[in-house]
Amino acid sequence: MKLSIQLFLFLLLAFTSLAQVDLSSGKIEGQILTTDQQPAPFVNVQLKNTRIGVVTDESGRFSIATVKPGQYTLLATGVGFETLRETITVEAGQTTQAHFQIKTAVQQLQTVEITGRKETSYKNDYSFSATKTQVRSKTFHKPFRRLRKS
Repeated sequence: MKLSIQLFLFLLLAFTSLAQVDLSSGKIEGQILTTDQQPAPFVNVQLKNTRIGVVTDESGRFSIATVKPGQYTLLATGVGFETLRETITVEAGQTTQAHFQIKTAVQQLQTVEITGRKETSYKNDYSFSATKTQVRSKTFHKPFRRLRKS
């Protein structure tokens, strides 16, 4: 009986502390659309100068949970899009809605030239061969001035 009361009080205390954590932080939810009102999928959404960030889903929606209250700069970047910077304010226990339009970026890629050849085999005009030989070393007891070829 005493053990069950202690367990009940412990669980009650644990759930109460978890509820307080949720009330001390905020949440950001939103959607990013292109200028022609199409969803912007797989765009990186980050709070500037933090390590907090997510990627939008196929419908351009995102959600960032457990954000400390304060003012943040939201950065949205993606391939084919210009970088979007918007200031948002997060309040404790509240969900901040963030709906933005991102502009598509027109970028010119460098020209890539691909050439091929008709031959299917590689012909090498050079050949090489290497061998390893072992030579017995000689010890000279007297200094010598000239070496003779024998």
